[in-house]
Amino acid sequence: MSLVNVVIAQGGGPTSVINSTLAAAIREYQLHRGDKIGKIYVALNGTDGLLKEELIDVTDMPASKLDNLEQTICAATGSSRTKLDDKDKEKAERMRNRVIDVLEAHNIHIVDLIGGGDTASTVAEINKVAKERDYNIICEHLMKTID
Repeated sequence: MSLVNVVIAQGGGPTSVINSTLAAAIREYQLHRGDKIGKIYVALNGTDGLLKEELIDVTDMPASKLDNLEQTICAATGSSRTKLDDKDKEKAERMRNRVIDVLEAHNIHIVDLIGGGDTASTVAEINKVAKERDYNIICEHLMKTID
């Protein structure tokens, strides 16, 4: 079985626990490094980072830095309110396809987006275009808070 790469991005408004979700996701993927998971990336500024291919490799982030990340205020990697379901249909299609192009370029087959309702919609849009392009991914929404 070949290893797959992961990308995690933060979306929407930062809350006091959004970085804890990020740290927990990184820790979980690190547990499976070399078994199922290759590289672990974080997209800077959420969806914008996916569109601009601004990915930071956090595969080897030490536990001490993850502990600090949990205590960091705001969204440590930046956030975005960019939606992939823009009213301009051509623009939306270009953005959705650009995300898949970036994922393909980095052999990313797991996408975790941390955020609220708009982020969940972005997950749905990425899943939709991946299916249309026959690109095999697991794209999931990680809630930033439990309200």
